Amino acid sequence: MFTSSGICPSWASGGHERCRLPALTGHCRASVPRWFFNASAGTCQSFVFGGCGGNGNNFGTERDCRESCGGAALSSPVSTNSTLAEHCSAPPVTGPCRAAFPRWYFSPELGSCREFTYGGCRGNANNHRDEEECLRRCRPQNDDSGSEFRRFFYTKGPFLGGLLALGAALGSGLTLGLRRCRRRPRPPRAPEDQECLMKDPYPA
Repeated sequence: MFTSSGICPSWASGGHERCRLPALTGHCRASVPRWFFNASAGTCQSFVFGGCGGNGNNFGTERDCRESCGGAALSSPVSTNSTLAEHCSAPPVTGPCRAAFPRWYFSPELGSCREFTYGGCRGNANNHRDEEECLRRCRPQNDDSGSEFRRFFYTKGPFLGGLLALGAALGSGLTLGLRRCRRRPRPPRAPEDQECLMKDPYPA
């Protein structure tokens, strides 16, 4: 990238220094999808570039970003646990920009990936391009449908089993009570009052 005067800007020759710069949308109002290197997360992330007033941490493709900044993570090492927490436990962040990129985040409460709308800048690492990428990064490798079933059975199965047993007992008691009520003899009904027309013993 060069300025209009043809002079290479200072950040263009700074090596990995450009990769530690924050993503800048700029003061223009275009909506150009671009990529920047997030040195804290150690990954390339997309953002919306306004078209002018940016900096060197601005790449046309994710591949360009990775090739230029692949080794530009912060000097302080980030542990695997903290990286996993940021990629898979942080809440979804739309950001202040006004684009509308469909993205996916991992919900540790639900144990699955959910879709959300990313504005294009200032998000976090729990921001994945598709559900497949989200699951690949955040779902445990030994997790499968069988283990999910076993986890559900052993944690929630006894509780549900108790509810079913209680329901069956209540149903049996109700049925037995109805049968006993039906077997009781009905009391004799009192004769209903009736009007009888009698012949007049004193005819006129």
